[in-house]
Amino acid sequence: MDYARKERQARAGRPVLFGLVLALLLFAHLTAAANSSLGEYGGVWFRDARLLTIGGQGAVWVWMGRSPADTAPHVLEVGFYNGTPAKQAVLLDGPWAGGRERMGDFAQALKSALAPAGWRLGVQNLSTLTASPDGRVLILPAGAWPRALMERWNETVGPRDLVVYLGALDDQVLQEDGGVRLGGVDAELRADGQEVDSPLGGRLLQTAHGSRVWRIGHTLNEYENLDALAGPLMERAVTALEPGLESRTPVNWGAREQSAVVMRPQGVTRPAQVRLVLRDAQGNWQRVWDAYLPAQSGELDGPAQVNLGGPAAFQVRLQPGYSQTERLRYRAVFVMPNQSAYGEQELGEGSLQPGGAWLGSFTYRNWSVGGDWRVDVRDQFERTYAAALVHVVEYRLQPLPASGSVQRLSILRDGQVMQEGTVRLRLAGHADWSEVSVHNGVVSFAAEGEGAQAVQVEAEGVTLQYTTDLGGGGPWAAAWRWGLPALLLAGILYLVLKPKSRAVYRIRLLEQPPAQGRTVRLGAAQWMDLLQAGSKPWNGGRAEGEWVLRAEEAAELMQRQRVGQQPLVVSLEAAQELLDELVRRGRLAKWREWYGPAEKEEKRAKGGSGDAQETAIRRRALERQLHDRLVEAGIRARPVRGGNGLEDAQGRRWQAYEPHGGLAALEHGRLAHALVFADAAEQKAFMEELGRREGAGAERIRLSLRTGRLKLVKASDAIETAGMT
Repeated sequence: MDYARKERQARAGRPVLFGLVLALLLFAHLTAAANSSLGEYGGVWFRDARLLTIGGQGAVWVWMGRSPADTAPHVLEVGFYNGTPAKQAVLLDGPWAGGRERMGDFAQALKSALAPAGWRLGVQNLSTLTASPDGRVLILPAGAWPRALMERWNETVGPRDLVVYLGALDDQVLQEDGGVRLGGVDAELRADGQEVDSPLGGRLLQTAHGSRVWRIGHTLNEYENLDALAGPLMERAVTALEPGLESRTPVNWGAREQSAVVMRPQGVTRPAQVRLVLRDAQGNWQRVWDAYLPAQSGELDGPAQVNLGGPAAFQVRLQPGYSQTERLRYRAVFVMPNQSAYGEQELGEGSLQPGGAWLGSFTYRNWSVGGDWRVDVRDQFERTYAAALVHVVEYRLQPLPASGSVQRLSILRDGQVMQEGTVRLRLAGHADWSEVSVHNGVVSFAAEGEGAQAVQVEAEGVTLQYTTDLGGGGPWAAAWRWGLPALLLAGILYLVLKPKSRAVYRIRLLEQPPAQGRTVRLGAAQWMDLLQAGSKPWNGGRAEGEWVLRAEEAAELMQRQRVGQQPLVVSLEAAQELLDELVRRGRLAKWREWYGPAEKEEKRAKGGSGDAQETAIRRRALERQLHDRLVEAGIRARPVRGGNGLEDAQGRRWQAYEPHGGLAALEHGRLAHALVFADAAEQKAFMEELGRREGAGAERIRLSLRTGRLKLVKASDAIETAGMT
């Protein structure tokens, strides 16, 4: 009986437990959505910040970006803190003499002023306030210093707090009954202090135990417009006056779609956190982001910049940071800020023992594009030990219109024209180099000869080459120069070598009458059956109605048919016309050069569309091309049952990518071993969209790409991926 009762109780509790689980999942989803929204303001977003080195010197790397639609100028202000800055504002309540009747309106004005920071305002009675290790902005509109605060300053105010004092009586204290008496104020709170750069004015004081005081010198009742008081008050308190702030650096931020801001904080070796303040051109703050900078257990030294294609040598030193017993595999990961370019290099294995270190060195030269590259040293668990930033300089030659026989060109360094300097130049067929000056961004040189000639230019140790057309008078001039001598030479040779006359015999073939053929008439359904039956060898075991073929394959298939004893004679053009006619009749659908059966009429009536049919033909065509490449590589793969893609006997799966909604499906579904694209443009669009997306699904795809668990291939070169593991 007891067992049966317990079982009934357990069953009764299951719906409650299930409801709690659903509630927790919903709360987690809403929290994640709220956190992700905090990362973006209008068209500007913040992604990441971390410590790294540039040329062996410490720096902070901040990854931010903006949409093309946001073209307004911005100023990004970066503050470096030696600890965690405040994230809470508290309005202190009590028996104040300087504006008690306006406290409610003042609290509402402060809440509105804190919107750019994303903070909340708390209202607390001074008698219940206690010191906290976390920083706060304490707003004290008391008119005079409260006696209770003077007597218990260290117990009430924390070492990372900023106290904003709205009062005019610096040498008098406010009693608990509201009365004021002279004396009782600490000397350090009556000192001059540092002048505050704010429309509100005032002085900034530093107390002995670490807290700061902004003494404004006016009471609340002296301000008629409370919004005009609350706005400058909170802006300055949040961005410039808190304890722990060691350095502030403004950055003029141009209209770039994506950018990484790199800072070298003056006098700050290892800041613990940065606060990013986005301002408009007039200096008004628009948004605040806080970013924690995790300390790294290693050092990575390398060059600050390197030329595209040139080698960069790195030295790495790792110290115990995570596990001191497990054996780790280290590798260097090379990424662009927007993750459009990527590279890896294995470094070796080892374990970090207490008091020991792992030392290594490596050289890398496979930079694919110019720009800022971040270099991370990670282990097999994607934990980062050290990071550095390397700027890859890209040189290009830009030919300019020639001036007579003088050729002209410009040298671009990171997209900017090199204005002055000296370069070396050499024409094809010449062994010696010539030094040429760059004047106002133009390199001028005289070239002999005519036609296309290769030109080599060496600038700042980098050799570039391009081909220039020196001309030569055009085709008529060339014909006159070479054609007339050639004609005269041919005439002389003919007269000298002319054979003697001899009898000439000719063979004449009589015209044959055209062959008589028979006209074969087949209905659309019969042609569809013929294509269905003949396409089986090409379609790798797909079900009926899933085949695809091209016009040349259809022509070959038709020519295998016989009428009586005679084969059908079908040209490629005729086969193309037949397939296009079946498309017009709704029997076939087409994607590029591929044809396949269209959906049934009743299926289209339930919601199918031309786009959906084209998508289905596209998927079948990509899988067909992939199947052909795998067969050439000696790999047998079959269609995935009830799904998209091909799978071999080892369980490796190739999946065709769907441009419309395919990325969202990948974020929540099972990932294949390889994602197959129609062409390079489609693959590039996928990478660009993936770089813009957030969330756990997108991060899972990026991690699979970085670790090699997911490969991106085109259907035409899928044979290179056949040997993947």
